[in-house]
Amino acid sequence: MRRRPPLCAVGAGGWWIAGFLASFSRCAPTVLLLLGGGAAGAVISVIPFVIPVAAMLLLGSLAYGALRLERALALAYSPQA
Repeated sequence: MRRRPPLCAVGAGGWWIAGFLASFSRCAPTVLLLLGGGAAGAVISVIPFVIPVAAMLLLGSLAYGALRLERALALAYSPQA
């Protein structure tokens, strides 16, 4: 029986986006403090549009992850020929 590589190693090209967004979420408050009130006003005016988009992206990523998990479990428990 040949062992398969972990799913995270196969086609994991989109993970850099998540890493970038996570690092930006840590650094964004510092950047806003450095830029001052003008940037804070711009961010505050954009928040009502960004929150629904972020919620849709969150739900989409959860659905995509659930589909990948279902496929992985189906492959793991399928009878080997």
